[in-house]
Amino acid sequence: MREIQVDMFEVQLGSALLLQFKTDSRKTVRVLADAGVTAGRYQIDHVHKKLASAFSAFDGKGSSLDLIMGTHYDADHLEGLVPIIEDKRIDIAEAWMPPVANDTEMHAREEPIQDRFLLGRQLAGEDGEQVLRAYLRAKAEVCEQLRDLELIAGEYQSSNVGREQYRFNEQVMGQVERSIKYFEAHISDADRTLGQHEHTHADEDVEPPPQAAEVDLVKVIRDPSYIRLFPFWSDSSRHKFFKHVWSEDHARAKAQSRSIAYIRRAAAKDAINATSLDKVIKALKARQIPTAYQFIKDGRPRRFLWKKDRDRFVPGAYLKSDGPELVLLGPSEGLIKRHWDRLPIGGYLSKLAYISIPVKSITPSNQLSYVARFKAYDQGLMVCGDAGCVDFKPTRGKYYKDLIDALLPLHIIQVAHHGGNNAHFYNVLLEADYQAQTDPSLLLLSHAEADRFRPSKEFGMFIEQARKEGDDMKLLFTSRPTPDKVKDYQKIIHPVVGATKEVGDIRIQFDGRRWKVLNHAVRI
Repeated sequence: MREIQVDMFEVQLGSALLLQFKTDSRKTVRVLADAGVTAGRYQIDHVHKKLASAFSAFDGKGSSLDLIMGTHYDADHLEGLVPIIEDKRIDIAEAWMPPVANDTEMHAREEPIQDRFLLGRQLAGEDGEQVLRAYLRAKAEVCEQLRDLELIAGEYQSSNVGREQYRFNEQVMGQVERSIKYFEAHISDADRTLGQHEHTHADEDVEPPPQAAEVDLVKVIRDPSYIRLFPFWSDSSRHKFFKHVWSEDHARAKAQSRSIAYIRRAAAKDAINATSLDKVIKALKARQIPTAYQFIKDGRPRRFLWKKDRDRFVPGAYLKSDGPELVLLGPSEGLIKRHWDRLPIGGYLSKLAYISIPVKSITPSNQLSYVARFKAYDQGLMVCGDAGCVDFKPTRGKYYKDLIDALLPLHIIQVAHHGGNNAHFYNVLLEADYQAQTDPSLLLLSHAEADRFRPSKEFGMFIEQARKEGDDMKLLFTSRPTPDKVKDYQKIIHPVVGATKEVGDIRIQFDGRRWKVLNHAVRI
């Protein structure tokens, strides 16, 4: 008897996970977490076309989704949701969208997070078009200020000369696709500073070094000299200051140009992500699908349970569930606030006047990813998008005990961030003592075929610590990794089930006693 089915669809460097559960009354509950595709490799309806087969394989009937989770607002996780939402043959009960606050608006630092400050809510409002335009314009201003500074720093680096100076004008702003190309050009240009081998999607959850943390900036901006000088810099004053500093210290120019490139890349990515979120929000609004933006109090799991009389997941710490349960483990209110309170770009630039350590990406999208543990028939399933799990840990001290205690046992794990460099995610599992779990588990990985950067060394180190004797843990891939990336743990990659291919969807089912792999195409 089929009780649970999990389909991880092959989408290259993207994510799409479908969970299907049978309740005690034999109703099917379906959750779709993301439906992203890698632009240029697949059409936007790539996942949409696969859903009917996955539905049929579980119960042979029905075409409904009880919950759509957009785990975070990256295009490679969100954009494929649009044709699914637009398909009126698919009944959709509810959607959870990422709770990202509009960081381009002025607000008091002590102001609490409310729905009206969330970018998705604003895009869904009557002034949604104006909100998107204002957001893109604000990010464009950041990108252009930083690009101009990179050009100045490039005067002392022969590899950075001769760059195009494009501007965000009204014609670009009026067309979303042209805006996307504009911001993509900024990303490509910033990558010239960083070097293609230096920066990849796998690095976007890297935390800035301690010297670059916002808490240190607070000390800086309280300095009277800062108050007199930095916030009111004109572009020409800023250029003059850095040109003077860099002309006397070329090594500093190189280091700080990299910091500027990381921040510019992040700002451009914010803008592109906002356009993806806007497309999904418009589709949800057109069908009047209820939409929520969920988060937890810092360090405190939040339980949702299936109620048959409501036909949806409802919050309740002690209520009895009529089906699967969902424990939300992130993102936290504190993390949302942290990214909402990011200093205006002038603050980051003035920080560069004090330090020369490169500041890596400040994009919030990955860190603000949903982290959820589903439970049904005593089985634990972890869904986490690109979660960095940075808010599993307070500013100081160990990981939050309540979050750690809510994790195990885990029988199915979506490996976050496509097996990238997200050290907190791996450390959270180890802190929960996943390595001592006696129940078998399957780890699902979705990344690009023969990815140059994945699975990462950090993932390999995690496997080294979590690996057990016997066949307790198996890895399943939607795309073939390069043999050198997995040579140390090749023996625990699950055998092929079905035809051997370079890429393929994963399908697994739980019959009430054990998990069975029905589809796995990848062989090393």
